[in-house]
Amino acid sequence: MASFCRDFPNVAGRKLAPSATLICLALLSLVVVRAHALPEPLDLTTTFVPALSFSETHTDKVVATVNPADHTTSYSVAATHSTSASVTANITGIALASIDGTTAFSLDFGAASIAFTLADIPTYTAGQTTAFYCWDGWGPTNKPLGTGGVKLTWTATKLTVTVTATDEASRPPPIGVEAFVGAGDTPGTFAIKDTLTADVSFGPISTSVPRTVYLTGSYKVTHVTAGPADAPLYDFDLYTVSESGAADYTRPAVALTSPKQGASVGAAVNVSGTASDTKGLSGVEWTTDLNAPWTATDQFTLTTIPSDGLWGTTAAAWTVSLSSLPFGTTSLWVHSIDDSGNTSLPLLITLVNPVPVVLTGRWDSLLVPDPTNGVRGGIHFTFAVNGSYTGDVVLEGATYAFAGSLLADQSLGLSVSRGASLPPLVLTGTIASFAPANAAAASITGSLTVSGSSVATFSAFRSPWSATNLAGTTLAGNFHVLIAAAAAPTGYSNAVVTTARAGTASAALSMADGSVVTWSGFMGAAGELPVFAPLYVTKGSLVAGSVSSPMVVDGASAAIDATTATWVRPPAFADKQFPAGFQYSGLYTSGLAYHAPSPATTRVMSLAATSPNATASWSGDGEPSAPSPSLGITVNASNTLTIPVTTDALKLSLVASSGLWTGSFKIPGTTAVSACKLIIVGTQAYGFWTAPAPTGSVLKRYGLIHIQ
Repeated sequence: MASFCRDFPNVAGRKLAPSATLICLALLSLVVVRAHALPEPLDLTTTFVPALSFSETHTDKVVATVNPADHTTSYSVAATHSTSASVTANITGIALASIDGTTAFSLDFGAASIAFTLADIPTYTAGQTTAFYCWDGWGPTNKPLGTGGVKLTWTATKLTVTVTATDEASRPPPIGVEAFVGAGDTPGTFAIKDTLTADVSFGPISTSVPRTVYLTGSYKVTHVTAGPADAPLYDFDLYTVSESGAADYTRPAVALTSPKQGASVGAAVNVSGTASDTKGLSGVEWTTDLNAPWTATDQFTLTTIPSDGLWGTTAAAWTVSLSSLPFGTTSLWVHSIDDSGNTSLPLLITLVNPVPVVLTGRWDSLLVPDPTNGVRGGIHFTFAVNGSYTGDVVLEGATYAFAGSLLADQSLGLSVSRGASLPPLVLTGTIASFAPANAAAASITGSLTVSGSSVATFSAFRSPWSATNLAGTTLAGNFHVLIAAAAAPTGYSNAVVTTARAGTASAALSMADGSVVTWSGFMGAAGELPVFAPLYVTKGSLVAGSVSSPMVVDGASAAIDATTATWVRPPAFADKQFPAGFQYSGLYTSGLAYHAPSPATTRVMSLAATSPNATASWSGDGEPSAPSPSLGITVNASNTLTIPVTTDALKLSLVASSGLWTGSFKIPGTTAVSACKLIIVGTQAYGFWTAPAPTGSVLKRYGLIHIQ
């Protein structure tokens, strides 16, 4: 049984009888809130959220009687008090199976403190959910001596505690009223507004959270005498105190005053706001990283406080001074803390330090595959002035969209989902400079990783062109691009590239195996065209392939600068022609602007007005490589054709406005007829032909054709 060891306070200046003295209980932990420190914040999502409440009524009477024999005054004291308090602790996650005799309970509630384990209760047995701890101990049959004590009732989520005490010396003293008993002799009723500290813990809770209980009530003073003033028959003071209270678990409030949400503020800004609480405020804190510690605001001023200096509705103003916001959008969280340690819900404030215009808009790049785990493709994204960006990663056979914002270190970083069956792509990137000399100098480099392994890198360029910022006339037009012949299928692949002054670009690619594909995108500040087009994604079991080339429009020479192309056809068992697939890298690629003849009587390819004035030659599967079959043809003044009748049965047609030739010829020694497609590049036309498989074979025939 805990011992009691405190002096009961003086009552009306008179010392209590010895029987009422030395009443004390061993205290647990009391909490003092430091004048210049915020209270411990209470996380309302933790497993321990006590809903503390308290009520108490106390009566204390001091009586003076007169000895009639000698009229000498003598005093006797009658002191009575009754105290009751209830504490409710909403404790989630209690494992009822873990509650046994070793389960501890402690209560520190003003002047009433107690600590024991359930094994200290003789009547406790395993599985009980109610227990009574008696102040006066236990009789020989394990029955409580007296009625005062602590009653515990618990479930898996809630603990209810009821404390009962009488005026016996062995019971706890009044919890909060002693500050008011004897506070004055003036008769009347006076309001109580005060606080006391409280702390409760039980069983599975590893740490208890001290709280403040806010009290209201009244105390009444009555002074009664009888008889002459110099010889009263009796004289007594009666103090009646009634008070109740509860802990504060209501969150304070916090609000933004300036600037507005999402405002463009530059690198330096003062963020100001207000806070309020129904009991009292301790401060306001902020952070830009919810995983980092919170920081006290630069300025916190109470603007409204209770006139009595105790507790009540309080308001404050606060300011956070920021001097170096990164480019893009910064997220700032602010919360207020009240005197009970409750925090407001975090207020998210977004501020924008505008990204320089020279970095906003469209960005593009081809992916450079990793030598081991490489993926081929392209990446495209669009930057906004607030640092947000959207885009997509285009791979062989799949496109994945993404959206993000510049990170706090002004870099790119996000996870690009590829569905539940594939691990995500992790995109990282660095802006070379936030102050490039011009749009052509703007650059973003980055990488893609999967499960920690690099799969590709990129170096993106920006397209500054738009309807209000047109590219030069020499960067716009139709360009015919020749892609050098591969080993198999032989033949010249080609692309018709179209660019516009507003920056849009497109390409129609015809590959030597007969496959066609289109690409659309944007042209960079220096004429860059990151052409990447997936191939074979809809042809049976062929599900991944591509053609790509980092083309560049040369405005000074009206050409597509010499570069290379990569052509990939994937392996596929069902592909009888190329079951192992192929990958050709470094295919020489170049092109020239194509202008339709004007007037219409101007011959294409600068051909002379002679007959014949051009030669068509071809070679490939089933055709001799040297000398290859050839035939003189005539391009007339109106760009129509005259072709001699031969055993090769050559047929050609020309569309001068587009610079494209189509036709056919008969494969020698067979009845098979090929199909030809050519494109004019400068003064010559290059192309490929395909023919059905000969009798007894499943393999088609391929070759190249050339007109000069």
